[in-house]
Amino acid sequence: MNLQKELAKCFYTQRDRRISIPDVTCADKHTELLTAYETFKNAGLEVIYRVHNFKYDDLALPKNVIAIPHENNDEHVNLEVKLGGKWYTVDATWPQELSIVKENGKSFSVNRWNNLTRNMITAVADPITWSPEKSYESMENDIESGEQYREGEEEANGKFYDAVNQFFTETKEEYVRWRHAPRRLFYYLDKSL
Repeated sequence: MNLQKELAKCFYTQRDRRISIPDVTCADKHTELLTAYETFKNAGLEVIYRVHNFKYDDLALPKNVIAIPHENNDEHVNLEVKLGGKWYTVDATWPQELSIVKENGKSFSVNRWNNLTRNMITAVADPITWSPEKSYESMENDIESGEQYREGEEEANGKFYDAVNQFFTETKEEYVRWRHAPRRLFYYLDKSL
């Protein structure tokens, strides 16, 4: 078994899942990724959650989305993976299609698998990182209170989340058009020759 190849496969499966707040979040992606990575414990892999504070206003969202009333402070979750005696940041939050976004001088940190040769960039700017113990405790509480937590979030931020998700959907559609545009162009050029 090629460990790096298996870890990368798990990483891309989660990274490229559509994010849809509050239904599919960084916490959901990284909980599933942690579960997948735990199957490699016998290969010497250790995995922990890391939680950070962040503000939605620091994300590369359009001004009209940011203008919708919302609770600005939230928590971001990613993983840290220990392999070969060294800890690495692994963040599969933003799907590939968000790599085309440039809003208000900001962009989304869309990570690629790097064979754990260096840390990935966390999905939020200048995070205040919690200790591993506090991160684990927070994730355990979130998992236990899951549905109640999401209902409260939806009530407080529903219109904002709808606008964010609409932006993500439109970005994915634009990304798909962008990815296929060169092929169509060359097809028409070939036909005209």
